[in-house]
Amino acid sequence: MQIRRAIVRREYHVELESADLPGGPAPDQVLIETETTFISAGTELANYTGVDPTVHTHGAWNAYPKVPGYANVGRVLASAGEAARFGEGTRVFSFGPHASHHNQATTGDRWMVVEVPEGIDSATAAAARMACVAITALQTGPVQVNDRIAVFGLGMVGNLAAQFFKLAGGRVIGIDPM
Repeated sequence: MQIRRAIVRREYHVELESADLPGGPAPDQVLIETETTFISAGTELANYTGVDPTVHTHGAWNAYPKVPGYANVGRVLASAGEAARFGEGTRVFSFGPHASHHNQATTGDRWMVVEVPEGIDSATAAAARMACVAITALQTGPVQVNDRIAVFGLGMVGNLAAQFFKLAGGRVIGIDPM
């Protein structure tokens, strides 16, 4: 299958290219046709601009050339094995790339496929990936009720992290240069 995808070849250089997506979905995968993707202002821009030094390290997860993306909303075109629980036409969120189509695992360590209700627009559903990033701070920190927590940077991820800490009973102070 011919697809279109973004590819970062070097610092400040991204292209939209045609590529082959080999075969249909493997067992426990879904083939997704993209509606919307979300660009991370942190990780993805650090890779695009070369701020993250590992983009120049052969074999690194983000080494050039890199097909970026980790927040994708689309519709299932086909599924295989256990992934058949996502029937054709099901609207899903995944950690997929900035591509017109992709195969996504539904099991294992690096998967996430979640059904998206029809009442939620694609851009909002894709942006929810940032909530997954933000909640990591709460999950990895030993926060107790009534602890004081300072959140530095109140962009999307910082704002969401502050809200998660508050919901967990923390006394949150937000700090941002803006």
